[in-house]
Amino acid sequence: MIITTGLAPGTPAPDFCLPEINGGEVCLKQFRGRKILLIFSDIHCGPCGELAQRVVQHGGRLSGGDTVCISDGIA
Repeated sequence: MIITTGLAPGTPAPDFCLPEINGGEVCLKQFRGRKILLIFSDIHCGPCGELAQRVVQHGGRLSGGDTVCISDGIA
C-alpha cells in the first residue's frame, strides 16, 4: 500500500511490526503513548546515512523522546 497524501498531524500511525536488527520483532504499538521520532531510511542513500549518524549523536534530544529508525537493511 502506498500512501500519497500522508497522515494529518496528530493522527495515530497504523500499527506495523518489523524484524529488529538484533533479532526479534518490534511493533509500533510498543511506543503508543510515548513521543517518538520515526525515521524511514535507505542504507544505500548517502544523505540518509549522514542523517542516521546525526540522529545517533543527538538521540532523544531531537524529538524529546525515543528515536526509531526503519531501514531496508544493514550497511
